[in-house]
Amino acid sequence: MADECSTKLHGLYFQALLFVLFLLSLVSGGQSQATAGRRNVSVSALFAFGDSTLDSGNNNYLVTPCMSDFLPYGRNFFGHRPTGRFSNGRLLTDFAASYLGLKEEVPAYLDPSLNLDDLITGVCFASAGSGFDTLTAAINEVLPMPQQIDYFRDYLSRLELQIGKDRKDEIINNAMFIVSAGTNDFATNYIPLPIRRKMFSVADYQGFVLQNLQEFLQGLRSPWWGVVEQGWLRQGWHAMQILLCALMHPSGQAQATAGRRNVSVSAVFAFGDSTLDSGNNNYLVTPYKSDFLPYGRDFFGHRPTGRFSNGRLLTDFAGDSL
Repeated sequence: MADECSTKLHGLYFQALLFVLFLLSLVSGGQSQATAGRRNVSVSALFAFGDSTLDSGNNNYLVTPCMSDFLPYGRNFFGHRPTGRFSNGRLLTDFAASYLGLKEEVPAYLDPSLNLDDLITGVCFASAGSGFDTLTAAINEVLPMPQQIDYFRDYLSRLELQIGKDRKDEIINNAMFIVSAGTNDFATNYIPLPIRRKMFSVADYQGFVLQNLQEFLQGLRSPWWGVVEQGWLRQGWHAMQILLCALMHPSGQAQATAGRRNVSVSAVFAFGDSTLDSGNNNYLVTPYKSDFLPYGRDFFGHRPTGRFSNGRLLTDFAGDSL
């Protein structure tokens, strides 16, 4: 029971911690400052990679059971129509692009109706049902993460052909990249099917998925794109370091190392639900409690703290790394 709980918690942590990449990129490097009208002129484009949390319709163009091109999906979207988003409305990438003043929605790269304006301001490569384990994508018949990078390489060639190398590099150097995946590796692969469970213990599978995550992030900054480590790489790699520092220590013992501190961030504040609650519910009369084991078993002192986790929360990791 404890191992199962830990597995589910770590699966959820992938989603939460990958979202940190987006949040921290807004504050790292001092470059991303929202101006009047919520427009951030320093961010040129937004790109999305991952699973159903970011897929804006790529699966519409695949033969897969992972589809959302029917109501009630999209009922609160523009035109009250399904778009392939696994949501009744917009996704976090759509809201982010709108906030940054880029556009109101981030289109799917596989959409054949894309025009040059769509390409210039960013597109989505995510595929619902995907994960960092390529077997996860094979099971769900969707785009694996390495293929999403291949499509991004295709995008770069396509963009350079239309606007030239210099302008293409300028766009990429100032773009924002959002990655969200990992839950499907546990929810649709490791837990319900025996293939990976026969090969890996829970801890070993976590390490396997984390290694694939690290390789994916390294691929995003690979020099074979011809993009030097500046722009989004200079601004965003600090966030990626924080992300990797947290994820590569799933026991909750991640430590910030020299060179990973952002002294421009003076404090971290958290609002929300169980994904961020570090113990407030301990002092309320409520059935929503986590002041008992196995919660906290990997926390400092191996004790429950009120966190709905076996270890630390993303805010703990962010605070430590900053």
